[in-house]
Amino acid sequence: MDISSSTIEPLTEHLGPRRPWYRQPLRIWPYTLSSLAWFVAAYLAMVTAWTAAGLAITTWLEPSSLGSREVDLNRWFERQRSESLDPLAHVGSGPSDTVVVIVTMAVLLVAFPLVWRRWHGWAFLVGALALEGAVYASSNYLVGRPRPPVEQMEEIVTDSFPSGHVAAAVAFYLGLVIVVFWHTASRVARALAAVGGVLVPLVVATSRLYLGVHYLTDLVAGALLGLTSVIVAMAIARRGLAEQLARSPEPAPPHTTRLDLTDR
Repeated sequence: MDISSSTIEPLTEHLGPRRPWYRQPLRIWPYTLSSLAWFVAAYLAMVTAWTAAGLAITTWLEPSSLGSREVDLNRWFERQRSESLDPLAHVGSGPSDTVVVIVTMAVLLVAFPLVWRRWHGWAFLVGALALEGAVYASSNYLVGRPRPPVEQMEEIVTDSFPSGHVAAAVAFYLGLVIVVFWHTASRVARALAAVGGVLVPLVVATSRLYLGVHYLTDLVAGALLGLTSVIVAMAIARRGLAEQLARSPEPAPPHTTRLDLTDR
């Protein structure tokens, strides 16, 4: 059957230029050069805040009765150690080990674009983890809080405040919960993600106390660091995405115009 050019042209215009499927996820990146400036500003502000908090804890809280109770908690966990619980404590810290997070992010680097045809979720997680890691490293060095006065079951070269494991657990697993919420309205999927996002950081925090490598205030500071990193990275991603769309000379695919695909 002969198809006239008048039929083809409207069809081509409707479908738009053909693009290989593997180029679709690269259409819009949710961060821009100005996003880097926002990350630097957030880093400086957060390092100042967490360093001030850490110095306040070591200067005023540790010599107080609250500081003594915090040490008592570490000693209580030390007394609970046993041959059956010790391996579980090491396993409990595993989900936020640097190697585990890096390998998982490498898998997601492939999985997210294949499943959702965009980089938004992966870029958001990278931003949150990078901010968390940078603030942790700087504040940890500046505060220099010694480890608790109990036997440490893990050799660590860094100092105690804040907890890097807990910060990474909150930033990564809470970030994954948010990505799931962006892509599905399924109550089951959201519930499973939320349970994991809460349970994993709690398990990591408990294991760090059991292993004797952190005070309770280190864990709280780490959790707040991870949470703040997620909030800041999400705000910067939204801002960067809006900048990209404003500069785009042509309409963007619907799945790249927002972070939350269920918000329509």
